[in-house]
Amino acid sequence: MKLKRIIIGFAAAAAVAAAAHADDDEARWLGILTRDAGSLGDLAFPDSGGELGSFSGLSNALFKPKGDGPFPALVLAHTCGGIRPAEMRYWIEAGLQEGYVVLVVDSMRGNRNNCYAPAPVPAGRRFKDLYDAARHLSKLPFVDASRIAEMGFSQGALMAALLASPKAKQAVAPAAPRYAASVGLYGTCRWPAGSLKTANFQITYLFDDSDRPLLFLMGDEDRETPPAYCDEPLSRLKEKGAPVEWHRYAGTTHCWDCSSMDGFSKIDHKGDRVSYRYDKAITEDSRLRAFDFLARRLKGS
Repeated sequence: MKLKRIIIGFAAAAAVAAAAHADDDEARWLGILTRDAGSLGDLAFPDSGGELGSFSGLSNALFKPKGDGPFPALVLAHTCGGIRPAEMRYWIEAGLQEGYVVLVVDSMRGNRNNCYAPAPVPAGRRFKDLYDAARHLSKLPFVDASRIAEMGFSQGALMAALLASPKAKQAVAPAAPRYAASVGLYGTCRWPAGSLKTANFQITYLFDDSDRPLLFLMGDEDRETPPAYCDEPLSRLKEKGAPVEWHRYAGTTHCWDCSSMDGFSKIDHKGDRVSYRYDKAITEDSRLRAFDFLARRLKGS
């Protein structure tokens, strides 16, 4: 009995230590996000929305459906490789067809790549860019400020997870309006300590206080942003009643909607060799899932 009490005591002490360590990691990460939010100048967004044409520029561009609105709005957040016209046009057209004003946030600021440490545009700055976009949209007369959503891809999907957290927003953009919902395609929920060579602590994107609707779409064969890092935090949030949903596509790689990068291979930020396979059917399915989710979750906003 005495040995059993000792073992239970050690287990309890270990749990307390682990919780304290997790709190330290979270505070450290929030501090980094806050610091980096002001590391670069703010972006400028247009006040009027135009039609999407063959020669339309996509960088920080605003598009709207015909009519006066007010319309729901969709903010698109690109991958670490920036805006690729073929893929971005697909999602702009999808948003317009569903009746959304669409704002494409270009966080790159002239950089060609944001995939490797030290990233020229850090996560905190990308995160604040999205809240700057929401604040801008909320002031436009043809936008329904209560129905602003974000859809992010890869690095933009990491931001989608962060947007669900009031704690993260308070740290970086306390005065901005919150997003009503967000969707992440081929992102991940965290980087456990030791999973990145550049960080000896856990980096979290999906916080325990997440309370806004979030849909995460992932590929089973994605090695760049492993879906396994989402298993525990998504399940824990779901058990708490948080409005999170997710789906994993079997036999699917990172960047499944990247028609311009089918067969592309590279060494990723972790030092792993990764390859992309474009999948038209999965792209269409992810489009249907994303806009069904947004329709359901924005209806009562």
